Amino acid sequence: MGLVAWNYRLKWSSIRLLAGVVVLSSCAEATTPSDAGAIIVTADGGPDSPDARPGQPDARPGQPDAIPGGQNGSLCAGNGDCASNHCQNGFCCASGDCCAVDTHCSAYDQPPTCDVVASCTGSHVDGTCTAAFQCTSTTVSDASACNGLLSGGTCSTGLLGACALGANECSGGTTTCAQTVFPTTEVCGDGVDQDCDGTPDDGCACDPLNPVAACGAGAHCLPTTTGATVCNSPIGAGGQYSTCVSRAECGAVYECVNTPFATTYCMQWCRIGFADCSIFDTCTGLAPAIYAGAQEYGVCYDGFP
Repeated sequence: MGLVAWNYRLKWSSIRLLAGVVVLSSCAEATTPSDAGAIIVTADGGPDSPDARPGQPDARPGQPDAIPGGQNGSLCAGNGDCASNHCQNGFCCASGDCCAVDTHCSAYDQPPTCDVVASCTGSHVDGTCTAAFQCTSTTVSDASACNGLLSGGTCSTGLLGACALGANECSGGTTTCAQTVFPTTEVCGDGVDQDCDGTPDDGCACDPLNPVAACGAGAHCLPTTTGATVCNSPIGAGGQYSTCVSRAECGAVYECVNTPFATTYCMQWCRIGFADCSIFDTCTGLAPAIYAGAQEYGVCYDGFP
């Protein structure tokens, strides 16, 4: 045919090689060489494509493709990527939930519990990844859930009065004595130190002739040399001139008094200068003098043995 210059518009048939096969391209008019209508042969002998294997997606976005036949712990997109034929959570392992590090097993975590309150012992559960790349549960000693719980029994707080009685309480895995009684207003006449200052019934103002009002039933109200009054119990059944050995044998408004005649009787309290005694008795002061506030008190006495 002779030589044909490229600038001539001639129809020609081109022969191209594709994967070792001769393929005839369609006829086309061209003034320059063209790839129009041709299939481009890539260096690997096949069509240009993404790096994933045909029919398999990438294992995870931003991560390398899984390796078919991967060992335990390898990344995977499906069971076929693993030698064990088990892919879970994106990793290969023999069975169960697969993992590479402990944080992949957080679903196995459980919060602390107080298992035995009496001994203040407890635990929590951590999800951990084993050497076989499988998630498992690991129980860890943890007494934090017991903190503040009463473990049973009473104890001494080392405080004064009613506040001395405490209860055993869990704290940091051990037992401590927790204060359960706190200072309150003194209850006069019960012999209990409610305000926890070391002195029972202190600050109580009572009337020796009407002790029940401040001291409650079953208590005496005693005048003192300082004028402070003190509730005192117990009381007895003794009335005026009943023989006695101690105040506890006398009724609420009576004191056990020694006479000049070496006899001892229950005698009623009285206010010096007031007609608190019967017509047969006189309000007689005691030595040393005793008071309820500024008022001196004595006992009703007839002067006889």
